Amino acid sequence: MEVILWQKHIKEKNIICDKCKCEAMETIERLKEYNVKGKHKITILEKVLKCKNCGEIIFDERLEKENLKNLYAKYREEKGLISPEEIKLIRDKYDIGQRVFAKILGWGEITVHRYEKDSIIDEAHSKTLLLIKNPENMKTLLEESKDKISETQYKKILKKIEELEEKKGDYVIENISNRMDEYSGYVKFNFEKFKNVVLYMIKNSNAIYQTKLWKETFYVDIGCYKENLVSATGAVYIKNHYGPTPLNHSTILAYLVDKLNVVEIDNDFYGNEVLIAKEEPDISIFDNSEIDILKKVAEKFKNFSAKEIADYSHNEKAWLEPNFKELISLDKYADEIIL
Repeated sequence: MEVILWQKHIKEKNIICDKCKCEAMETIERLKEYNVKGKHKITILEKVLKCKNCGEIIFDERLEKENLKNLYAKYREEKGLISPEEIKLIRDKYDIGQRVFAKILGWGEITVHRYEKDSIIDEAHSKTLLLIKNPENMKTLLEESKDKISETQYKKILKKIEELEEKKGDYVIENISNRMDEYSGYVKFNFEKFKNVVLYMIKNSNAIYQTKLWKETFYVDIGCYKENLVSATGAVYIKNHYGPTPLNHSTILAYLVDKLNVVEIDNDFYGNEVLIAKEEPDISIFDNSEIDILKKVAEKFKNFSAKEIADYSHNEKAWLEPNFKELISLDKYADEIIL
């Protein structure tokens, strides 16, 4: 069906080879490297028209648009930039039109329009949009911009934000589970599994400090990936000061404490925050291999202090090689892990 459509397209556009004047064309795929923004090299598998008679590559606007779209998508992925689809979803989430959205952001309306029409977004603008996916950050921005919009618009958006804040746990899952790649261990984020890894480590490995807990969840996920080529929870980790840390860990912990009431935060003798598990972990949701890794990680680090496990993680290539705050590829570093 696709071949027939392309043949019809070629005929309608009267595409012929400039070199030999032949009308017989075929679509081929080839790897091509491009420089985006002058210096960032991106390689894509692009489609081009080729003359069947002489082999000349023929320009076709429809294919070029498709190739450009794929090129920009890969560039955004590699640079961690927000996509046009995600921008539209943010507006839909808060029920805001482009004009009001631009006013709240302090941008021109044409800027929002261009970004949603596939233009490459400025990195600073992308960071702002990624931040306001979180209703708390959107609320702060709305308050700062309330004099730029009408009172009716302000109240409408504020009401929507407050409704979303009531479902903060849904935001956590929505924001983390959209990845299914080398960083998540090729599985979608499973909040129930992550919750039970947290409870298990607090109960069985003395992971009462956040620094220690997040290292242990990392070792569980990358350990499972090393054994099974998929992680246990699908959590995504970044390089942080004290070792690998789950993305949005503060929001996840707040949900476990405030919404689910399964973890409690207290203080030790020195005033440091400590975590207390308020219910037993349910390990029946894990398979045998995952349970083995859970036990192995818990036993290995049971007597480690928070500083000791942080120092230990700093010897991993998974922490040494990425840039600060960069995502950690489980696929790239699993075989190198010291566990």
